[in-house]
Order: sequence, then C-alpha cells, then structure tokens
Amino acid sequence: MALAEEASAAGIHHPNLLAMAVFQVLAAGDAGKALDYAERARKLAPNSIDVLQALAAALADNNRQKEALAVYDKALRQQPSLAPLRYNRGRLLEDMGDSARARSDYERVVEIMPNHAAALARLATIAVANNEAAVARGCAE
Repeated sequence: MALAEEASAAGIHHPNLLAMAVFQVLAAGDAGKALDYAERARKLAPNSIDVLQALAAALADNNRQKEALAVYDKALRQQPSLAPLRYNRGRLLEDMGDSARARSDYERVVEIMPNHAAALARLATIAVANNEAAVARGCAE
C-alpha cells in the first residue's frame, strides 16, 4: 500500500493526501476506490486544483467522461494556464472523439510550454489523422 493510501487508511484525511491516493489507486487499477477518495477530497477542498485534477481523472476512469470534462473546465476557469491540467483535458477530449477541441488544448499547452513533448506528439498524431503532413513534421521538429 502506498504512503498516501496508508495515511488515509490510518484516519489522516487531508485533501492533498486523498488526491495523491487517487492517482496511486488508479495506477493500481482500482477506479472505484479512486473515485471514493476523490469525492472525499472534494468535500474537504472543493476548489483545490489538485483535488479537481484527481476527481476528473477518477471520473474519466469510471467512464464518466462528461462529468470529468465539467470538472476540468471548472479547474481551468481558476488556472487557465496550467499546462498539465489543459493537457489532461485534451487527452479526455481526444478519448471522447473530439479531436478538434483536443487539438486546441494541445496547442494552448505548447503556447505555455513550447517543448511539452507529449502535447507535441498528440498534435502530430492528430495532424497525421487529418492528412496534414506538414503540420505533423512541424510538431516533430
């Protein structure tokens, strides 16, 4: 059992620890438990970016993509230039089949962090899917 999950099991209920536990149990493949931790964290800190990010990830892993998107949107209203948050929203949009909006998020990530390798790779993938070879090459350079 990982440290954040152990702390929660021992009765230490801090929203950041619960948010970390979300990602630990998601990595272990327990989406239901992750959502439980995320909802508990949200009750303690409903506007925390870390908690909102964890909640969105847990919702997405529980096949509740529309709810996850709403949580990402709420978090981005607070921190519109937080590249990891915007990147994760882009991944969710892509998983939902909305490559145009995902592309917009990835482009924003690259504006914030020009060398964000994952966002550049996703932009190149979308460009290839749209037969935009020049754009794909530009992302790779």
